[in-house]
Amino acid sequence: MLNYFMSRKLWTLEENEIIINAKMAGMTYNEIVELLPHRTLRSISVQGAKICPGIKPSGRWSDDDEAKLIDLREARTPFAKCAEILGRTIPAVKTKAQYLVAEGLIQRQTALELQAEEDIDTMQLTPEEWEWVNAAPARPVKY
Repeated sequence: MLNYFMSRKLWTLEENEIIINAKMAGMTYNEIVELLPHRTLRSISVQGAKICPGIKPSGRWSDDDEAKLIDLREARTPFAKCAEILGRTIPAVKTKAQYLVAEGLIQRQTALELQAEEDIDTMQLTPEEWEWVNAAPARPVKY
């Protein structure tokens, strides 16, 4: 009978680097599994928790992170910039912002404002351009 522990393969330095770099880039473990197809989602998430202790686990938002997101969104900071500041993925930030809107903690944006923001999120802006975007006066929101 094959011993379970003998069948497990040790992690290589290259695999650890892939996980670290992917998490630093904001990838989820579901996305990282595509980079390491010979490893299971569970094994990657366990290894990631061991080697990336400073990186926030996806799905968990602290009160401080929520407060930062509220402040950033009230200042009309684009989702991409919010994600960069908070160390999260853009979809995670957008989803959390939707919940905060539903709870009444963030003002709802008009469809036109959201489309303009999507256009900004897809651009690669310099820090000076980000300052210009963030300095733009906020327009009143209509429901």
